[in-house]
Amino acid sequence: MSSFEFLEIVNKAEKESYIPFECQFCLTVMRDNHDCSFIDRYGCCSLCVDEVVWPNKTRWEKKWRPGKRKKARMRKKRLDMPSYYVK
Repeated sequence: MSSFEFLEIVNKAEKESYIPFECQFCLTVMRDNHDCSFIDRYGCCSLCVDEVVWPNKTRWEKKWRPGKRKKARMRKKRLDMPSYYVK
């Protein structure tokens, strides 16, 4: 028996809390539920949490966020990563 996961589409104006489809830092699409939980907690995907949040934990807790140049480098790094399709 197979299990299915369904995506619920909601109107942002009607719902106070929602999870976007892309990370606000590297602008790449969420990959899995793991990313969704991190974006709900930290506002970014798991790769960005590893690269930005953990090394800057004390600054992060004081509302520090990376600048435009750092975000651009993170996006380029994500786009340069190989992606795979297995059939």
